[in-house]
Amino acid sequence: MSWSQLDGALVQVLSNNDTIVGVNAEGSIFRRSIGGGDWEQLEGNATCVDIDNDGTLWCVNGEGSIFRWNGGGWDQQEGNAVRISCGGGQVWCLNGENQIFQWNGGGWDQQEGAAVEIGVGDDGGVWVVNGEGSIFRWNGGGWDQQEGNAIHVSCGGGDNVVCCNSDNEIFRWNGGGWDQQEGNAVRISCGGGQVWCLNGENQIF
Repeated sequence: MSWSQLDGALVQVLSNNDTIVGVNAEGSIFRRSIGGGDWEQLEGNATCVDIDNDGTLWCVNGEGSIFRWNGGGWDQQEGNAVRISCGGGQVWCLNGENQIFQWNGGGWDQQEGAAVEIGVGDDGGVWVVNGEGSIFRWNGGGWDQQEGNAIHVSCGGGDNVVCCNSDNEIFRWNGGGWDQQEGNAVRISCGGGQVWCLNGENQIF
């Protein structure tokens, strides 16, 4: 895995097959085409944002309110969260007590377990990291612990999973364990067949 720098500075970056989205240090929300072009600023502010396969955006703001993009603005949804992730038509979130919730189309169903980071793949697969840095994968009814330790994990679908640890080392899942990759990151994301990372200076690669 090799890295090329993009223009801009973000504290979170994600993508689907067509679009990159992110949030900067001031909470401004941006998107751009994977093919290039300028960053487009969207209305509103967020601490966390994600984009589904069909282009639907979800975000959480500084008060923990949850919003869904309607094509021209944000519609507030019920609930409260600090992290949100979506993919394959599935939306999951974490609240301030590290509880895990899954969107049912009109509200949130709590799932077992606790997590501080969550990543939902293009196929709806879900990975989480708990407060001790342990990594888990959703099996449809509960969590299977995986080897390794991380501070952040992202799932692009199937076994296309990446994470970074407390030493900012980058790893990619090989189907049964982790292979270290070149570079360092404080956050990492994969989606739409792409992998993105941010370093400690909020530079995008």
